Amino acid sequence: MALRPRLDMPASAQAAAAGILQQLPTRPRLAIVLGSGLGAVSARWPALSSTPFRDLPGMPAATVEGHAGRVLGVEIAGECALILQGRVHFYESASFEPVAAWVRALCACGIEALLLSNAAGSLNPAYRAGDLMIVRDHICLPALTGPNPLAGPNQDPGPRFLTTADCYDSQLYVWAGEAAAEIETTVHSGIYCQVAGPTYETGAEARALGRMGADAVGMSTAAEALLARHCGVRVLALSTITNASGEVFAADEHQEVVAAATRAASSVGHILDSVARRLVKESADRFGDE
Repeated sequence: MALRPRLDMPASAQAAAAGILQQLPTRPRLAIVLGSGLGAVSARWPALSSTPFRDLPGMPAATVEGHAGRVLGVEIAGECALILQGRVHFYESASFEPVAAWVRALCACGIEALLLSNAAGSLNPAYRAGDLMIVRDHICLPALTGPNPLAGPNQDPGPRFLTTADCYDSQLYVWAGEAAAEIETTVHSGIYCQVAGPTYETGAEARALGRMGADAVGMSTAAEALLARHCGVRVLALSTITNASGEVFAADEHQEVVAAATRAASSVGHILDSVARRLVKESADRFGDE
């Protein structure tokens, strides 16, 4: 029997989800978004399918270096999962609609959890390039000062006014911390700040964000977390720290960000794999195999 998308999702999300599901033997338990320079992490898992973003109806393509722009079906602990090699960003279209389209499509596939990863700049003097940060909370500056990813018609099954105190799932957070203890990489717990991009922060902006309580800054993730929670999906987020606080890159900064994230890919992959396997086991224990 063909797998069907969630019927409580927007029609556009259902159409894209149908294109993803038709290539999979069973419904995916979870999805993982691999940020800048982290696409190779997907090699940890046996591939079941591979589809360019552009081949799915209504789905925007990734345009940024370090984002391959493919959705993969993979096998993790005997179950299907989805991997996004890359993502779309607010600054690529000056709108959250393309970002929302992808998150809603993943949620329409019936996933129970969304694991997000990104490359982020440090705002905390204790963080060093190559460290990782498990996100315990976020500041989504675009949502506070301009367009909110949930603004407009309430298309998802979630409430009109979303409570975000539990945006990041406490159990996934604990599992990520336990996996982090198994590797040599320094792993922090901190606050992630999303900015609109595409410009990197000035020194004054970095100091201001640090005073607001942020430990790391990037151009994605927080909006995706809000959208996923609005769809009733659990969220974990993990940042790769690509530069020390106050460090200034040269003109080719994005290439350096991608390179720094790539060097941390093994550690990121270990944590994501560990959390994903525990999610699969938890789901099987609760519901059994579909």
